[in-house]
Amino acid sequence: MARKNSRSAGFGDNEMGKWGFILGIVFISVAVLGGLLGLSIAGFAGLAGLLGA
Repeated sequence: MARKNSRSAGFGDNEMGKWGFILGIVFISVAVLGGLLGLSIAGFAGLAGLLGA
């Protein structure tokens, strides 16, 4: 059903899957970068707290 709808809309069979795969990789990499940034900020804050105490 979805394949028939996407084909009638002018997309190829694998067009939507390809875009979903690309967007999934992009969002996962953004999440990983955000997590690393958060961990590094938390680490620096912890070190600053230890050194300041």
